[in-house]
Amino acid sequence: MKQNTSMQPVRRIAYVIPGLSVGGMERQLVQQLTVLARDERYRYEIITLNTPVDTSSIRATLPQSVTVTQYSFKSGFGIQLLRTLYTHFKTSTPDIVVSSAFMSNTAVRLLKHFFGYAVIAREHNVYPERTVLQRMLNTLLYWTATDVYVAVSQEAARAAEQAAWLPKGSVQVIENGIDIEAWEAKKVLSNSPHTEKEALGIKKTDRVVLAVARFNSKKRLDLLIDAFELFWKTHQSWHLVLVGFGEGETFLRAHAKKKRAQTHIHFVVGRYDVENLYAIADVYTLVSLYEGFPNVLLEALFFNVPIVATEAPGVSAVVTDDRVGRIVGSDPEHIAAGIAEIALWSKRERKVFGERAFEHIRSFDIKTVSAAYRSLFDTLLRR
Repeated sequence: MKQNTSMQPVRRIAYVIPGLSVGGMERQLVQQLTVLARDERYRYEIITLNTPVDTSSIRATLPQSVTVTQYSFKSGFGIQLLRTLYTHFKTSTPDIVVSSAFMSNTAVRLLKHFFGYAVIAREHNVYPERTVLQRMLNTLLYWTATDVYVAVSQEAARAAEQAAWLPKGSVQVIENGIDIEAWEAKKVLSNSPHTEKEALGIKKTDRVVLAVARFNSKKRLDLLIDAFELFWKTHQSWHLVLVGFGEGETFLRAHAKKKRAQTHIHFVVGRYDVENLYAIADVYTLVSLYEGFPNVLLEALFFNVPIVATEAPGVSAVVTDDRVGRIVGSDPEHIAAGIAEIALWSKRERKVFGERAFEHIRSFDIKTVSAAYRSLFDTLLRR
């Protein structure tokens, strides 16, 4: 139910993010805004700095009151980006700007003193590749232009504090969540598993290992392909379905073609209706080099899909015990063994898992996450 706010001024909240694609950060933002936009005290906009070719599928899922402005700064951070954002903010006059990732966080904070908006800078990963210069700039901007610094997991918060030489507790943790009501609706409307399998050329009785991730080196999907090859040698009715997009697609396809299991490895590119893919999965896999808080694990659990994941920041927040999945070593042999173990689960073990998964994801309800951000907004606007 929307709040009755006729006597209160409308405050403007701008989200500045790298892009609006099918990644976890973007899907999480959509879920949060679905809840936040019900409060008529606020008007929300999204500003993207590196826009993919087609964002229509994800834009269609946003509340109608949320506006989207898309820019594309192919050369990265620079004067053109700052000039464009300056012009945009001069017109839109946001009260609070919520930014994500280094380029957005830096630009928004550099422009803060021209407009006086409050800044919530967010970290969605651990970013070990940041240079010393980037770390020093982040430190300076933390002390001079950041109202609240947020990370999506304890590990991401520690990494941000250590990278910028900040005192412990400088970064507030607001974990990601899942919109259970919205996903329930998606489940009802999703395609039948048989229809989806048939479209991929998978037999109705065959089983599926699923991964949803960007196609880049950090996600290590080549490692997963190697592991699946080992697993497939003794489980030839199984298939690996890789869902995502990215610059690594050509490499991954070439890597898959070298495998004996190549006809059982399927690429699904650029789809936002991931609920249809979770519905056909028997095991979900995540083998990233590092993460912040992997939303895909919550989504997999919602669809009662057990998890096999390598150790990465944020994973242990979701895979808390063996009843929801396995955390395994970062080599093909251990990953294959983890998948094989779950493949042998009895119906009773899967039933126990399903009960545990449903109970577990309730602690990550998107309403709790959105309430935490709304509380930040209220606090900042009272200053």
